[in-house]
Amino acid sequence: MRSTLLLAILVACAAKAFPQSYDTYQPALLYKQNNVKSRTLFYDHDKSNWGSIDYFDHDGLLIESILFDSTGKKYVSKRKLQYDSSKHFIKEVFYNYVSTDSANKKEIKTKVVDSQEVKLEFDTAQNRLLKKTYVNALGKPVMEVSFTFDPFGFTEKYYKDGILSEEVISSCDGHRFDKAIVINCYSPDGTRQGGWKMKFDNSYDKFGRIKKRSIRTSSDTPELIPQFNPKRQEYFYMSNGLLVNKSSYSNIDDKEFKQAILFNYTFW
Repeated sequence: MRSTLLLAILVACAAKAFPQSYDTYQPALLYKQNNVKSRTLFYDHDKSNWGSIDYFDHDGLLIESILFDSTGKKYVSKRKLQYDSSKHFIKEVFYNYVSTDSANKKEIKTKVVDSQEVKLEFDTAQNRLLKKTYVNALGKPVMEVSFTFDPFGFTEKYYKDGILSEEVISSCDGHRFDKAIVINCYSPDGTRQGGWKMKFDNSYDKFGRIKKRSIRTSSDTPELIPQFNPKRQEYFYMSNGLLVNKSSYSNIDDKEFKQAILFNYTFW
């Protein structure tokens, strides 16, 4: 989840919910078994090297995540995560590299503009995260993400100058988002702006990993649907099970377009 301190989420509602990289994270146990130290993600369709890099500890747990700008050289943000002796997630610190001037123009700096500890709320009995709240240097909320379970879903609230500006609710049918996801956008007064639903038909390999996915999208507000609305997706893995390519295909103006997310790894 990314804060509004990032450039990444200061975009249209459609781009906020269900990012294409959401289902590319694999179990920590797999990273541990393969001694994964880092995972670099980048987009081959951008003709640039931008993306992100994640670092993992020896137990396969994410400990640092860095988002790059379009040049692939500057940081947009950095997150550091900490765990207790039982490997439970207990702390997150967010580092922002985006500076906003008086004209509300954004510029990516070469050093940290501000850093804040993310406020976390847990269900200790179930050992699961209930809410994350990102704040700015003035202590005002910027973004809040709360989670629901059975079925899994999450609500994103976006703030401007500490005042709620938009709310996005995403819910799923099935385990996480493997069957369907419903996304609805709301204005601060609770009025529904619109939304859409994506239904998935998945094909799995003998290890239970998704290999192919067809997607059907429906909406009563089609103008909110992203222009690149994938109709099908393909997933490619290394022999050790690590994901190396997720390719999405969409039809725009009767032409098929492909977007691929590629992954490189380093190992302990």
